[in-house]
Amino acid sequence: MAAAEQETLLATDFEYDTVTISLKQFLLSWLNEYKKDTVRKNTYELHERNIKNHILPYFKNIKVTDVKPIIYQKFLNSLTDKGYSKRTVEIIHGTMFNAFSKAVIIGKLTKNPCFGATVSNKNEKKKDTLQYMLSDDIPKFLQ
Repeated sequence: MAAAEQETLLATDFEYDTVTISLKQFLLSWLNEYKKDTVRKNTYELHERNIKNHILPYFKNIKVTDVKPIIYQKFLNSLTDKGYSKRTVEIIHGTMFNAFSKAVIIGKLTKNPCFGATVSNKNEKKKDTLQYMLSDDIPKFLQ
């Protein structure tokens, strides 16, 4: 089975990198080679912060090829469980999705494990319904 997959990859001229590197090595390389001087300084710093403060502390020394969809979904869920807002988790997800998309393009992975992940809205604050004043109460309010 594995041999047949490799033959298919070779036949389709797919350049698959069999040398597995750590997630940390890959993300730092991705930041320096593909993001530095190509995105705004704030965007670069955001990716850098996401990697340093959220991604690496969770995944530790995992190999880039060992990040699977279920493991990645658990990572996103853990961020929600820590109380981060949906938007914050989406931004962190954006860093990982972007990095893993590049990993697929350059042949480090065959599929992006971040594809199809969902971000919970469990921590979103409930928006109050629209409050309004009755027209009969306007004169009282103005006094």
